[in-house]
Amino acid sequence: MVESESTSSGMPEKKRRHWLLTAYLALTLLANLGIILLYTRQPHLVSIGNGGLPPWSLSILCVLGAFNIVCTIALLNWWKWGFWGLTASALVILGINIFIGLAFSHSILGLLGPVLMFALLNIGTTNKAWPQLR
Repeated sequence: MVESESTSSGMPEKKRRHWLLTAYLALTLLANLGIILLYTRQPHLVSIGNGGLPPWSLSILCVLGAFNIVCTIALLNWWKWGFWGLTASALVILGINIFIGLAFSHSILGLLGPVLMFALLNIGTTNKAWPQLR
């Protein structure tokens, strides 16, 4: 993906990201939209063990899903705070998952998202995205 931005000399600077990062950002958008739709339209399908989830947990997770969409769009627009927002969201979701009784081994898997995102932001040579973020 290419985006032009003016430099101090007035010449446009082309920003490029690796196609794997673009694909992962698109997948992140779709996954968070799907989670929001699942939690709002079919909450009875989401449970842990034999018990249901506290109603507040689905509400917070929906808000965090919307926040993740905003952060992903920020990354698509070359804003570094999008990465830090996704990381903070993953940490909050980790806490919620542990609190509602999800096994720690399953809860910790959510931290793979920011780790993978950081790795993808740093792949490539001329199209490495991390140094291009503002």
